[in-house]
Amino acid sequence: MFLWFLAVTELDILVEHNVNISLAVGMFRLSLLFLVISGTTTYAQIGPDGTGTVNGYIIGPGADLRGANLSHTDLTGAVLNGADLSNAYLRNANLTDADLSGANLTGADLTGADLTYANLSGAVLLYANLSGADLTDAYLNGAWLRNADLSGADLTDADLTAANLTAANLSGADLTGADLNGIRSG
Repeated sequence: MFLWFLAVTELDILVEHNVNISLAVGMFRLSLLFLVISGTTTYAQIGPDGTGTVNGYIIGPGADLRGANLSHTDLTGAVLNGADLSNAYLRNANLTDADLSGANLTGADLTGADLTYANLSGAVLLYANLSGADLTDAYLNGAWLRNADLSGADLTDADLTAANLTAANLSGADLTGADLNGIRSG
């Protein structure tokens, strides 16, 4: 609301100083466009090395992202091996080709996230919500998915070798072609 007040005040100032009305209206429209864009977009800049800054969070190996809100962000190719993403919000995030090996994702919300080709080997996903997530061709070798919610997740051709799926919810999950050798469940 405060930003709207500033935009209207700007228009009043331009008119008061006898600025051409069409120019003033044009500037006002640009101000409104800036307000809309700044309020609805997420800032993301991941470099070719998989590191960078997203919404003010530093992305890289071992990053401390506990409780971070990264929902609806593009983290394609992000390198987050060994990162702490416990209780992070990653709803509908794009994590295609991301390296999350050894990451702590305990209690993370990954509902609807795209984890196609992601490396989650050795990741800890205790009580994580992966409902509706796309884990096609994901690498989950030795991952801890104990009590995780994988309902409706797509695990087509995923590698779940030696993963711990004890008490995980797999209702409606697609496991077509998934490698389930040595998994722990029950």
